[in-house]
Amino acid sequence: MTDVRMEYALAADGTLARAGTARKGQGHTYCCLDCGERLKLRRGDVRAAHFSHLSESGCSGEGVIHRAAKLELVRALTERERPFTLEVPCSWPGCPCTVPQPFDRMLGAYTQAVAEYTWTTWQGETVRFDVATLLHGNLQVGLEVYHAHRVPPEKTRLALPCWAEVHALPLLADPYRLVMVKDDVPVNPQFEAFRFDPQLAPLIDERTFERYHAQGSGRWVEEDRGDYGDVHLDEFSYYVCFEHTLERERLHRILWDHMLAHPRPAPEPAPAPPPDPLEDSLRRQRRTAEFAADFYHARGLHPDAFPGLILRAGRCPHCRDVGVFVMSTFVPHHLRFQGLLSLTHDRKGLINHCASCRQVVSRKDLAQRDGVTLPGEVVAAALQVRAAQP
Repeated sequence: MTDVRMEYALAADGTLARAGTARKGQGHTYCCLDCGERLKLRRGDVRAAHFSHLSESGCSGEGVIHRAAKLELVRALTERERPFTLEVPCSWPGCPCTVPQPFDRMLGAYTQAVAEYTWTTWQGETVRFDVATLLHGNLQVGLEVYHAHRVPPEKTRLALPCWAEVHALPLLADPYRLVMVKDDVPVNPQFEAFRFDPQLAPLIDERTFERYHAQGSGRWVEEDRGDYGDVHLDEFSYYVCFEHTLERERLHRILWDHMLAHPRPAPEPAPAPPPDPLEDSLRRQRRTAEFAADFYHARGLHPDAFPGLILRAGRCPHCRDVGVFVMSTFVPHHLRFQGLLSLTHDRKGLINHCASCRQVVSRKDLAQRDGVTLPGEVVAAALQVRAAQP
């Protein structure tokens, strides 16, 4: 088989070497990223600089780009010399553009970046990420590098934490610019018809505009939290390029003008029953329990960790993000909380950490602020219901 030319190789110190900048001569050895064999650096005036095997080899070099991109991403995440940008594909049907988003807040705090990381969910499923960031050994963000093979669909259906699938070649050009792989989403026939014929406004429901979702491959934390802790992930309106944002507003204005000109007859209002404080409180408790179940399910916690605990959902006093905090001072399974709980310096008590900003949150501050207190058994039951959903 004819030997292939490669632009990237593995240097003796384990770092990524590029043919255009690698050093030649004794003391500088390079290995193939695909098969591990020794390579020779060839650089002259006629041919472009490249690496090749010392002798004829059966190596195809198919995995070189993929492995080189992983090494470069681990290096950038470790050094973190400048801010990261995540380019999310535009959600408008058929648009090839991307929408740049700051990614450092989504990455959060971490102490280590590793390649080929294996993570096990509390259901016992094993997941491998090409690159992962860890906070004191606990998984924070997983990244998949795409060059020739996509993430299998069965993997994306698991209860994964924050993760994204990014292209390898743009990453090698600039590891701080992560371009997400685009997924297809179901087409909304009603919206598609209205795009090309605004005269169909009488037949369109305004909520049609919100029935598309972001088309990036992954689940990343760019959330809009309502007054009751409701979380809406990856909405269509968040990830639309400038041109189609204007187009969306134009269509929305046509629809809104039609609704103002032809208001729907209001139904006869039914007499409102007197408010029941107990029912209102129970409804709020149920909504909060479902939010807490989603919050802990995304972090891989098992229902067995919650019986006997007192939890409180509220806003972090530092970053104002909504989270769930443990009010109990004794937690038998505190190590399962993956960085949300840690021991004090004297190792005599437990303290809460905010899931967003990682700051220490005082139980006294939480008790004095607006929030909802839940018994751990209720959250465990909601987690079991959440886990049973497809």
